[in-house]
Amino acid sequence: MIKRPDIVKAIKGMSLRISEWIKARGAIGAVTVICGIISFAVMLIAVVSYNSKKEGDGYRLLISGTALTGIEVSEGAEGISVDIPFGVLTIGEEAFKNNTAIKEVRLSVSVNKIEKRAFSGCSSLERVEIPPFSGLKEIENHVFQRCTAIKEVELRDASGLESIGYEAFMECTAMESVYIPKSVKVLGGYAFSGCSSLKEISFSKRSDMKELNKGAFEYCTALESVSLPEGVNALEKYSFRGCRSLKSVSFPKSLERIGENSFSGCPIENIDLGGSDAVWWVHLEDDTAVISDGRYMCASGSGGIAEAVQKFCGYAWKRES
Repeated sequence: MIKRPDIVKAIKGMSLRISEWIKARGAIGAVTVICGIISFAVMLIAVVSYNSKKEGDGYRLLISGTALTGIEVSEGAEGISVDIPFGVLTIGEEAFKNNTAIKEVRLSVSVNKIEKRAFSGCSSLERVEIPPFSGLKEIENHVFQRCTAIKEVELRDASGLESIGYEAFMECTAMESVYIPKSVKVLGGYAFSGCSSLKEISFSKRSDMKELNKGAFEYCTALESVSLPEGVNALEKYSFRGCRSLKSVSFPKSLERIGENSFSGCPIENIDLGGSDAVWWVHLEDDTAVISDGRYMCASGSGGIAEAVQKFCGYAWKRES
């Protein structure tokens, strides 16, 4: 059974997140008061109406303390929509792994962590709903890996999500768009690698994320353009490798470094440096181009490039035959 102190803790956390969100947007006066009243009402209703419902249409959730550890599905059930009950703080490691009956999952605001491989291989899962002011801070490694039917994961600026783990959405081949909230500080290596239908990547205008880890969006073969947000200062190697439809890239002024083979195999045609005064070494077939202050300066072969510049960026744009 989920203990009431844990419920109160989750409610307090939700209230704090609402307050922080309001302050960040400069809300004052009557708006603040009204929001405060609404927040209190939500907490009161949640406490009064709380229940640890474990059963739904065609399934029964296995809950131990504040952790959801698994699911039992009725024989022949399919297309199941699962509601994670309020009071659950953690969705445990491999809790739903390889479950082919689940179509939709709706998290409660109390969930603050999804552990490794929790939904990995759920080949019928199409949608995951994360509510506004969610407590979710971390999506661990491989959580949605190879969820090949997943089309939509609602990540919002009003959430407190800080970390998306290694290979978290790798090979989600039906996913067409993703939004990365401002609060995300860590985007793990190969997080969206192999999402072959991904056409749109959107970021908050100003990001808390300082770097894209290696291979974050490699082999997203439907991606045609990307605009990186202000705040990002580094792209690690292979960030967009093999994105064979990627033709337009916009960099923020904050960007300082592009890693080795970050855009290998990308038919880049348009580059917006965003006012950055950083220098990049861009390797195109047998020639080498250095981009500086928005100008292209060409040299023949690697011998014409200063050693410091080589170390700075490596072969960012190495075209593959």
